[in-house]
Amino acid sequence: MRSLFTYKIGAIISLLFVFASCEKIIELDLNHTEDKLVVEAIVSNLNKQSVVRLSKSNPLFSAEPYQNLNNANVRMKTPEGDAYPFHKIEDGVYRNEDFIGKEGVEYQLEIDWEGITVNSVSNMPQVVLIDSIEVVVSERGFMRNDEIAYALKVHFSDPIDDANYYRIDVFNNDSLYEGFIVSDDLFFNGIPTFQFIMGYEMQPLDTICVQLSSIDEANYSYMLVLSQSDSPFIIAPGNPISNLTGNAIGYFGAYAQDRKYIVIPSFDYIN
Repeated sequence: MRSLFTYKIGAIISLLFVFASCEKIIELDLNHTEDKLVVEAIVSNLNKQSVVRLSKSNPLFSAEPYQNLNNANVRMKTPEGDAYPFHKIEDGVYRNEDFIGKEGVEYQLEIDWEGITVNSVSNMPQVVLIDSIEVVVSERGFMRNDEIAYALKVHFSDPIDDANYYRIDVFNNDSLYEGFIVSDDLFFNGIPTFQFIMGYEMQPLDTICVQLSSIDEANYSYMLVLSQSDSPFIIAPGNPISNLTGNAIGYFGAYAQDRKYIVIPSFDYIN
């Protein structure tokens, strides 16, 4: 019996499932000494995925959780003068249910809260589609621990005209896995490539959602630092450089996103 199997699932799987509630929530664990507005804001080309989350940070060493903010004025604007108000739909969460971002459009975020004004700008890149997903199964585990382990190979084709930046999130049965992957196209500009994803616990018949986001350079730089903040190789991690102006920490990004869904096959079926 072979110790490694590759189970290929084509793009047709994406037609079988719809996860309308897949959302990204990032816990921002940043160094600061004063109260600040904490912003997590995404404009998406996917329906009902544009969201702004607002909270207030605590002073350094405080054990209290961040306080969600419910009395802010939030707007999304375009250079053409279009303005879209985002309304509070739950504690600290703002949406415009009719708003869908468009590729190639520059979006401006405006937030007003108790005399504090926060602004940011992000341009939505062109969407890059996921070509296919492979499930890779190891009987002995990828760490040779004799446990069946699953990994993913996410295939996509990088455009050749521009520098491209990516973020990948993975959901299992509508729940977001902790962590994310960011990369640029320095070593695969203009060619088909894949991202190998491992270390996530998956079980047979789990429904996995892979989300590939095309992001701008500012968001790539921010997310890269954020993803490395827990690395043992970073001696003195600092705060990521935010693209927000005003007394705030966090980020704003216009993401061109594509999703595909896959069901983890049972081991008996693979054999």
